[in-house]
Amino acid sequence: MLGDNLPIFTNVSGECKLFTTLDLAHAYLQIPLSEQDKLKTAFITPDETGQFERMTFGKLADEDLETWNNPREIQEQARGRIEEQQVKMKQRFDRKRCRTLIFDKGEIIGMRCVPKATGQHTKTQLKYRGPFTITEVLPSDSYRITQLEEKDRGCYFTTTAHVSQLKPQRCEPPGLTTMTTIKILTSYQA
Repeated sequence: MLGDNLPIFTNVSGECKLFTTLDLAHAYLQIPLSEQDKLKTAFITPDETGQFERMTFGKLADEDLETWNNPREIQEQARGRIEEQQVKMKQRFDRKRCRTLIFDKGEIIGMRCVPKATGQHTKTQLKYRGPFTITEVLPSDSYRITQLEEKDRGCYFTTTAHVSQLKPQRCEPPGLTTMTTIKILTSYQA
């Protein structure tokens, strides 16, 4: 076995039976081998098992291997390809998984509550208030909502909420009255 600190042989030709260190990153040998020896020289990496390809040096090298490429140009090309792929991945994600809820005027919904800091666990606190109805559709996925039941002094609670704070309420089962549905929705916990 030869040492690792060998010069690159550019003028070796013919059938050679010498083995040297294999560059596992590119699978190149520095010394040409005979065809029957190629079958015996495989390399094993953590990802795959493969066979070598002989890299040409000096006069025998292709123009692609010998030309100097500006690293900034290569980075710009790579950045452009990465941005194109990111746009495609975002479109695919938005199409399949990230569908925004769209509510119509008059729909019954619940609104997320902010947990109260009482020093106790927030697990048992209400997570949604309601029932509310949508009174106006605003731009940027926002809605003006009004409470269905009157508050203490005969007034209705009205606010503006983003779609991320809203949750659609289930349709009432057949046989229930509207008042029963309102009582169910008022005591609803998610």
